[in-house]
Amino acid sequence: MSNELTAQDLEHFGGELRKILHRATGTTDQIEGESLDLGGGGLDTQGDAGADAEFEEVDLDSLGVEEAATEAAAAALKRISDGTYGRCTECSGWIPRGRLEVVPYAPLCVSCQEAAEEEA
Repeated sequence: MSNELTAQDLEHFGGELRKILHRATGTTDQIEGESLDLGGGGLDTQGDAGADAEFEEVDLDSLGVEEAATEAAAAALKRISDGTYGRCTECSGWIPRGRLEVVPYAPLCVSCQEAAEEEA
């Protein structure tokens, strides 16, 4: 049995990746808007300043996660158009369909992902 993805599979995963891009873009816009709102009000106490700084740090962390998701989804869509989606970018082996269902933008097979995590 081949692990090769069908045209229907590619259409399915392409749709999932576009949803991720859409969601990440909307979330990024929301985070950026909320961050701008924090700077607009006058600060009455040091506690307010500390809370605003903490919220800003959380927003920046969230923004980084969303930007990473956007980049990963865009790269995966490019792999679909290049005809390499579903193949590990490291070893060229097939990425199991189950893994792609959970992480549709996964560039690595399970073995290569585990090796990368061990190195980190």
